Amino acid sequence: MVIAVLRLVRWPNLLIIAAAQLLIYFRFIHHSVPETSLLFSCTDNALLVICTLLVAGAGFVINDIFDQKTDAVNRKKNIVPKLISVRGAYQIYFSMIFLGTLISIYLAWKYGFLMSWIIFPATNLLLYLYSSSLKCSLLLGNIAVSVFIGFSLLLIPYANWQVFLNENFDNKWFAIQHIAILTSFAVCSNLFREIIKDIEDIDGDRSCDCKTLAVVYGSSAAKMIAASVLMILFGIEFLYFLQSNDASTKLKFGVLILLPLIVLTTILIKAKEKKQFHQVSIAAKWYMLIGMIYFLLY
Repeated sequence: MVIAVLRLVRWPNLLIIAAAQLLIYFRFIHHSVPETSLLFSCTDNALLVICTLLVAGAGFVINDIFDQKTDAVNRKKNIVPKLISVRGAYQIYFSMIFLGTLISIYLAWKYGFLMSWIIFPATNLLLYLYSSSLKCSLLLGNIAVSVFIGFSLLLIPYANWQVFLNENFDNKWFAIQHIAILTSFAVCSNLFREIIKDIEDIDGDRSCDCKTLAVVYGSSAAKMIAASVLMILFGIEFLYFLQSNDASTKLKFGVLILLPLIVLTTILIKAKEKKQFHQVSIAAKWYMLIGMIYFLLY
């Protein structure tokens, strides 16, 4: 049962989100200013990370609940209702929302971020709408979930925004630039993967009358738009590459970021069948992971 729940909430994805948020905090915030200048304590930043994981996990659960029909057509191994009943999945979903709500209310009350509390229910609503309707719409669902990914990375800097006004923050612009690049990378790479997943799932989406990009305009057009997203991503990364004056940094960036992007583009161009698009999706997921690790560590 525990393993089934972990699979339902997509624990590897949650682990990546948690690692990214914690790395942002410890690299760009915690060690950048005196501890007395920090608004959020380490414990409360950890609570904020847990709150984010509860939101994301609940989003994965409700997505599986609504995806039963399309996953059956696409022959995907859906946890609901094979391993966990629909009722059990809803219980997990509402439990995660309840716990997340308690944490968000506590943090908002403690730090006077009362208006910011609305972020939590608004995000839950967005992910519910994504699963129930937006994912079947033309690009709206793809954009919504990609924006959520970007927002999850900006949540820690937002909660600690006063740190960036501190005059003792020597590496302020370095931190802002890295966080901006990381967020742009996460949004673009996730949008690319979402479009590829729509191409991969075209049969199930068509059977449920979904109006995704692939269903409405066909796989070839969706593939071209996915390639355009990669080109935008390449442009952002190349500008970052040109700004660096360090040969070692450029070499690492070229090997770990630019070269894999070219390989990913090549795999995309050759993809024509469902199995090949699945390989593109897997490659894109690994590329996202490698890219996020790079921008957080270098």
